[in-house]
Amino acid sequence: MTAPDDPDAAYAALPRDAALAYRRAARLPEEVHTLDARQAAAISDLPVPRAANALQTLTRAGLLEQTSGTDQDQDHRKGFRFTAARIRLHAAHQTA
Repeated sequence: MTAPDDPDAAYAALPRDAALAYRRAARLPEEVHTLDARQAAAISDLPVPRAANALQTLTRAGLLEQTSGTDQDQDHRKGFRFTAARIRLHAAHQTA
């Protein structure tokens, strides 16, 4: 998936849970390259199903991409990462 040309517009269109997961994912250490639904739930204080939905929403928005797992896998087995370094930086600026 390609990162959106306008991450501000993509971010502005996100539902609350997805926006929260996006901002919190940017706080993870740089060496954490992938995120799954359980991790997203833990950092966002969301139940795992809502965190999994947030990750899917972020993927559809082009802000994250799925790196592991298949559609048949349980949500906690799917890995996600930012689509580009500039998207992670954008997410970090939203935490301020």
